[in-house]
Amino acid sequence: DFTQDQTWLNFKQGLDAVTANTVAAPDSTPTADTLTLNSTGTRYQPVRVDAGVTYTYSLAMKLGTASKSFYWGVWNPSAAWIVGLYPGDAALDALSDSAWTRLSVTFTAAATQTVWLLLPWASGANDNKTVQAWGALFNIGASPITYARTDAAPTRLLRAATQDYTSLSADNPPFMLYPGQIGRAHV
Repeated sequence: DFTQDQTWLNFKQGLDAVTANTVAAPDSTPTADTLTLNSTGTRYQPVRVDAGVTYTYSLAMKLGTASKSFYWGVWNPSAAWIVGLYPGDAALDALSDSAWTRLSVTFTAAATQTVWLLLPWASGANDNKTVQAWGALFNIGASPITYARTDAAPTRLLRAATQDYTSLSADNPPFMLYPGQIGRAHV
């Protein structure tokens, strides 16, 4: 879930609230979280990327009380947006309150650096409105891979740039990955 601040850190004021395990996830388990949006900030997870490598960040979402007018994507803390979805993007128009949609954004890193994977961030009209979220996934490649939830014990990686993919979970501190989430890892 996205409730633990040691993994999903506050950006500016952060989300108004994250309520864990409130709705059935795409895999039918009651593990999806309800995010109450705030236009002054959100939560993020820092991830190191390597120059010239293509990455995809994806997240399963469905609408709660929010409209399709919010922001979501990857942020460069020293510059601004790297890639994201904005109010009016066709991908956000696909969201509904009755079905899960896996949104994804892809980018090629311009430099070796740490970027922030953001959770949804409200436009002003969506202050205190909700979305459901589940299964944040950050992988190498130009398209999202299948998210596989696992409850195995975590494995600590010193550097995560050489694995096939990284499944992000607030159940673990940064760079803590479950063995089933690691295609190959070099420490």
